[in-house]
Amino acid sequence: MDTVYSKKKSSKKTLLVLTERKSRLPIMELMPDRTAESVVAALDRIERRFGSRNAIKLSIL
Repeated sequence: MDTVYSKKKSSKKTLLVLTERKSRLPIMELMPDRTAESVVAALDRIERRFGSRNAIKLSIL
């Protein structure tokens, strides 16, 4: 799991990036900022899209 963000002060948007372990497929979710609440919300959206935490195994980058 990693985040990608701009150095520009005008934008706080951040990209949350995870990599599926077996296929190495990147999973990306746009977040409004880098707060813990935004990360949890993005992980919840990914979980709803792909299934439960036991169904998808994500590796940490």
